[in-house]
Amino acid sequence: MRARVHFLTDAIVAVAAFLFATSCAPEPPAPAASVAAPLTVGGCQCPAWSSGVACEALSYSDVPADGTYHVTTFGGPGDGQDMWVCGHKTTDNGSWAYMAGHARFGCAKVRVEDPASGRSCVAEVADCGPNRCVEEAASFSSCASHVPILDVSPFVTQHLFGISSSGWSEKRVVRAEVVAPATPIGCPGGDPPDPDPDLSIAIRFVEVPGQIPDFRPEGPSAGVFDLYEGQAARVEIAVRNAAGAGATAGAVLVGYGLSSPWIAPVPGTPLAGTIDLGPLGPGEERTVVVEVRAASYSIGVPSPPVARAWVRSVPGYYEEQASWDDPVEHNDAGSLLRAEVPVDVWSRTRWEFEGSEDQTEGWAPGASVAPLRVFGGALVIQATGPDPAVLGPATRIDAAAAGAVLLRSRALGGDAGARLLFETELEPGFAPERSVAFTLPGDGTFHDVEVPVAAVPGWTGTVTRLRIDPGTGWSAFDRIAAIPAGTPPDQPPESVPVPEPVPDSMLDPVPVPEPEPDSPPVPEPRPEPAADPSPGLTADDSITPPRSSPGGCAALPSGESVLVSILVIGALAARSVRRPRLAPADVHDAPPNRIIEPWEDLP
Repeated sequence: MRARVHFLTDAIVAVAAFLFATSCAPEPPAPAASVAAPLTVGGCQCPAWSSGVACEALSYSDVPADGTYHVTTFGGPGDGQDMWVCGHKTTDNGSWAYMAGHARFGCAKVRVEDPASGRSCVAEVADCGPNRCVEEAASFSSCASHVPILDVSPFVTQHLFGISSSGWSEKRVVRAEVVAPATPIGCPGGDPPDPDPDLSIAIRFVEVPGQIPDFRPEGPSAGVFDLYEGQAARVEIAVRNAAGAGATAGAVLVGYGLSSPWIAPVPGTPLAGTIDLGPLGPGEERTVVVEVRAASYSIGVPSPPVARAWVRSVPGYYEEQASWDDPVEHNDAGSLLRAEVPVDVWSRTRWEFEGSEDQTEGWAPGASVAPLRVFGGALVIQATGPDPAVLGPATRIDAAAAGAVLLRSRALGGDAGARLLFETELEPGFAPERSVAFTLPGDGTFHDVEVPVAAVPGWTGTVTRLRIDPGTGWSAFDRIAAIPAGTPPDQPPESVPVPEPVPDSMLDPVPVPEPEPDSPPVPEPRPEPAADPSPGLTADDSITPPRSSPGGCAALPSGESVLVSILVIGALAARSVRRPRLAPADVHDAPPNRIIEPWEDLP
């Protein structure tokens, strides 16, 4: 309920308005009327009306120089009272543009405007009022002064403010000026104003069939949508106009942006663009689906890559937000209309361990190994008993494309005999015949060790998991990657392609043995390399529209979803190996692999 109901004094104003603004008779010469029982509003005494009293005796007649008044209402549903001062009229349930104010305006027509919105009505003076006591109460000066008040019909305030009543204590401001007698009365269109739109925007990654959305909830990746490098995904952008809100005055333009290089479009398609959703009516929602691919492994970057969407422009409501961080000059939404969703891009063929301490990237302790952790950019392994083993996550390695597994590793206490095992789709499970022996260099320095696997029986089809038996003591792995055979020594080892289709089975739980007491301290890690700078989001551009529309944006038919396919070429790369590679051994277990010369620690 409006303030007129909230305050007793406003209720009295309603009585005063009835007595003094709707019951003025014609004004034949007559002696001054006798004063009826006193009536007060806000503690201010009201002059009483009786037949023959002129409007000027009841109301103030001053006209403010700036044309500013406080607005009140009289009349309304169930009210059909007579008004006589400018000819016989009735309030007619408050359904037309009438007003009081004969003492100030005579029988004129007055343009009444809300200065905040610019909406206006032309009202006809039809009665006396408001009573002096109302204007004195509205001044909040103990009746020592007054505030000019414009008393109008609910029809007028409904158009100007969307309300059917207004009291003197609400201090709602309007401007008023007399207009030409021939000016039609009423409000533009004759109906109350349409309400504003009420828009919201949301963005999300659509679940990949058969894959858990957050399949690797490790450390800061917990709660973040997960994808594998090279994997296709869909980003859904939805804009909704609330039920009961007003329709937009024109098309809703939406901007989008993808973080590069982790999520990148095909050549010729912008990283950021604009889509025309068309106008939105009350309760209407439009959805855009952008199809993308996870282009590059992102674990350890300063912040997760994101997909972003924002409302660029809605005529007269939200104008305009050219980019994600662009300020909005005209915003009736009350907040920024934008949303983003982060994503982590993991690899099935390489692991860099540049994330947080608890981001082991799916590698898990097997027998005789303490719980794993990442320290100084490397996976640290502590063997706690004989025959230790570390199990890798689910992989999708194309055996025909990968001739070796690169291990950037170090150990303490001298060289250690180790073994790499694997399982495939055709031959699940680990077995000695599907393994390669190698040596972990034990001088405490990181070395790039290339383990040849192309000639190992069973290294065919799709390799689904790796296992490393690291030997006793402490060891650390800075990088594990399946690489093509014959990688030139002056180029980084490339990750091998991921075969399709890609089922995403999750690892079974691996029992974790309790660490032995009095374990030796973790060896001093190498200095962590500086994080690569994030290129962020590029400037936006318009995508090719499916149909023409003003401004060259893509216009969407009403009620339809639109699929904007942005296919990404995933250039998969690992870090550069700067030292020459020696030829791998000819057989899988004798002699063992050769050791590449030590790679100096990064500064």
